[in-house]
Amino acid sequence: MVRQKERSEALDRLPRFAELLRRGEIDLRRLEAVDERVVNLPNQAMITQVEDALVDIAPGLTRTQLARRATKAVAQVDPTGYDQRRQKAKEDRRVEFVPLPDGMAELRIRLTAIDARAAYDVLTQDAQSCPKTSGPPTRNGQMRSWIDFWDMGWIGRFGCMSPSRWRP
Repeated sequence: MVRQKERSEALDRLPRFAELLRRGEIDLRRLEAVDERVVNLPNQAMITQVEDALVDIAPGLTRTQLARRATKAVAQVDPTGYDQRRQKAKEDRRVEFVPLPDGMAELRIRLTAIDARAAYDVLTQDAQSCPKTSGPPTRNGQMRSWIDFWDMGWIGRFGCMSPSRWRP
């Protein structure tokens, strides 16, 4: 129910993107990518400026490309607010441990994009250097190197949890 309300609000906030969605020129994920970036702008005029900058090029962009352009447009339209929101988000960095059924758990980490990418690259590189075990590929097609990395107890052997390794 909440998700439907958020989608309805996004359609109202970005009427020209809603029209692109209705015509099948973009998918819902691209509309949501833009909305996630404009939702905290202080007024509709600023949201409209971002929409103006993106609406004509959106059909030709992937979700990731559109998200990056939307982030850039928001920063241009509201540089002070963007910087304040970015700083607040940086202060909200955290690690969460969430128990799951069947003896599993989820580890959620909130970092700056640069730090998260660097951590991902280090872990992936280290995991790929481990001997592979048998098993199906993950949903995104990558081999199970991350899972194998954890299962085999390799974490820490390469120092990958040291924040100094996360810096490019």
